[in-house]
Amino acid sequence: MLIINLDKNLNLVIHLKMSGQLIFKTKTKINPAPNKSTRIIFLFNDLSQLWFSDYRTFGWIKLLSNNQVKAELANLGPEPLTKNFTSNYLKTIFLKTSRSIKLVLLDQQKIAGIGNIYANEALFKAKILPSKPANKLKDREIKALRSAIIKTLQKAIKYKGSSAADQGYIQPDGSLGQYQQHFLVYQQDGKKCQQCQTIIKRIKLGNRGTFYCPKCQQ
Repeated sequence: MLIINLDKNLNLVIHLKMSGQLIFKTKTKINPAPNKSTRIIFLFNDLSQLWFSDYRTFGWIKLLSNNQVKAELANLGPEPLTKNFTSNYLKTIFLKTSRSIKLVLLDQQKIAGIGNIYANEALFKAKILPSKPANKLKDREIKALRSAIIKTLQKAIKYKGSSAADQGYIQPDGSLGQYQQHFLVYQQDGKKCQQCQTIIKRIKLGNRGTFYCPKCQQ
């Protein structure tokens, strides 16, 4: 969720969801939208433009007051790169559910900002089986998972995100992210694990593609 402060009590809030894109074009004359799924075009005084495209139409843009922003954020768990994302917090939410650990990581009301790609990658780094019940994780596994999540997201930011084959995610200038070149398990099914050479497997959890190493992850 992107929050742009317009003045003291007005905010432009943007949620890209699954396929939303923000594309920025500087000093251009009126151009056709980049594709048929462009829903909003912001026009600036210097003739630059910002396009909001979303072919799955799950994304949204809202004008919200400060209190409305707080209410929107109240439905979300802590972000992994903030001080509230502690091992004790994770232990508290994990102990309350027998759902698979991967589905808990994807639950935005529990933890904000972990998508399917990074849940797969973090669980591999922490050596935890994605289907393992969350309440069965030991303290050392929780600490390892917290560290793996933070490191995975920091690396993803460093490489400017992941652009899959459909290029649903791109940079505002239209360039691709590069993290897909560093995947350890995501979409690596049928390939050898980089750690132990075991073949990476793919299953579905919560109707989402899930990738893991049968040997490294227990």
